[in-house]
Amino acid sequence: MMGRNSRDWRVVVLGAGAGGSAVLALLLAACMLVFAILASARGGLAQDSQTQAKVMLLGSASALVGAISLTTAYHCVQHLRGRTIPVAPSSPLPFWQGLPLVGCWICSAWLAQLLLAGPWRLLSAILYLSSLGIPVYLLIRLTSGGLPSDSPAQFWGIFTTGMVLSAALAMLAELLLLALLVAMAVVYLVVHPDQWTSLRHLGTSLAGVSGMEQLLETISPWLTQPWVFVVALVIFSGFTPLIEETAKSAAVWLVFDRIISPARGFLAGAISGAGFGLLESLLAAATPDPNWTITLIVRGGSTMMHVMSGGLAGWGIASYRSTKRPRRLFLGFAAAFLLHGIWNASVLAVGFGAARMTLAASSPGLMDLCFVIGGGTALGAMCIAIPAALLTTNRRLRLGASGPLPAHAISAIDHDRGRGIPGPSPKGSAQ
Repeated sequence: MMGRNSRDWRVVVLGAGAGGSAVLALLLAACMLVFAILASARGGLAQDSQTQAKVMLLGSASALVGAISLTTAYHCVQHLRGRTIPVAPSSPLPFWQGLPLVGCWICSAWLAQLLLAGPWRLLSAILYLSSLGIPVYLLIRLTSGGLPSDSPAQFWGIFTTGMVLSAALAMLAELLLLALLVAMAVVYLVVHPDQWTSLRHLGTSLAGVSGMEQLLETISPWLTQPWVFVVALVIFSGFTPLIEETAKSAAVWLVFDRIISPARGFLAGAISGAGFGLLESLLAAATPDPNWTITLIVRGGSTMMHVMSGGLAGWGIASYRSTKRPRRLFLGFAAAFLLHGIWNASVLAVGFGAARMTLAASSPGLMDLCFVIGGGTALGAMCIAIPAALLTTNRRLRLGASGPLPAHAISAIDHDRGRGIPGPSPKGSAQ
């Protein structure tokens, strides 16, 4: 992105932010490790294996985030010193490599749960990281394999921005949304004080819950109310996609002036989505339960959705820069919101229907079966369609990589070179 004597403020800020994130994440991982060791020695966590496992998994997740952030900071420093490491495009992911990696992903998820309760618990933490990291690697190779790439600083910068900055922005916005919902609930209770007693009783009951079956029995009166599903649908399939897709696009907006084609925008968005999906999976899967293997595998599907939706939003941003037409920007984000919303709605339908069927195991209702079958079918269809779409997009981008650059791209490259910023050769498209 820059010459030896140039100083792009984004790389300076990224390097400082990544370095700070690395220090904080690695310190947090070390504190969790020391806490787990001391508590185990005193018998504090030995009696609560689930808490011990969660502390260990969160510590390993924090260590991985710290290692990725440290890698980004290193490449930023090298970039600012004019020692950018040239990179060759990775080769397209062949089938004979992808299939064994899928097998390793599934085996890692299975072994992670198998070894969690035994003396090999530390190995289980490593398998937890691999079962969530392998899908990310597969998706990045599937999306970018065979395409020309810029410096490692740009790749790791976009990935880390999606993993740290975008995730932090999304969490902050979701906390503000939660605060707004709580305020609305308080106003409702003030207007309807008769509801306060039942709500307080529910809170007391939830405080004493010790297992999933007891939790389902406690909230069963709420699961029978259609408005509960509608409210959850609006929040998780409406507001959540809006917040998260907007936050994920931050990495693409930060390199807006460097995106010289819609293809570049799609790749940048997909890489940001991969980082966002990785952090979300690390946090969502850090609480092991009897279905932990399924959780680890399903998280790969969620990351896949984040990669595709991030790519769609990135394509919209880059198309807007290329054509100056807001319509394509709107279409890209609308497609990202729609995909994310359908995915969340399908997951919610499966969970809602399965919970109701568990409570009425003797005679499950037709609506519950429709929820589970419909949501599961939609998820299965997307798990097939999204990788196929990523593979097709990658092939089309590779075919376009041999064609000439459009005039606006050549103009952007010439402008950057005038500022001392090297770019791809205008003889052929590097997009």
